[in-house]
Amino acid sequence: MEGNDRHVHLALNHRLASVFFDGQYAKLWMQERLLLHSDLAMLVHAFLSTCIRPGHHLNIGIATLAERVWPQAHKTAPEGTRRRRSIELRQALLAIGRLGHWSVSLDAKRDVGAVHRMETQTGQGRIKPISSPATQDVTPGNVSGLFAA
Repeated sequence: MEGNDRHVHLALNHRLASVFFDGQYAKLWMQERLLLHSDLAMLVHAFLSTCIRPGHHLNIGIATLAERVWPQAHKTAPEGTRRRRSIELRQALLAIGRLGHWSVSLDAKRDVGAVHRMETQTGQGRIKPISSPATQDVTPGNVSGLFAA
């Protein structure tokens, strides 16, 4: 849970959300999200996951996406900051496009990203563990098994 003086963001699993919100929830693949290397890419991934159901797509302008990511400060930010943010958003979209369940194409002429979230069968797309727990050394304090290649 995260928040400030105006907003509280609460993440629930889909079963708990269905109890409270009559089945309305957004499916966010956390394993996929953790493959992204920047906070901005993770934020954009979470935003797009709430907007696009699996099997659907969304065309979104880079300026519109910037307003969603920085709602209070984007329109009043200096031009250089807005340009830098646009570049970073394009990089984040391309990183998301490299994930297994996403396809992203950027139209530089119109400054629009076409984002497609692919459907998966149950169990597909899951990241497999490096090794099974039976083969790992579980001695207290031993973390070398976590870094096995």
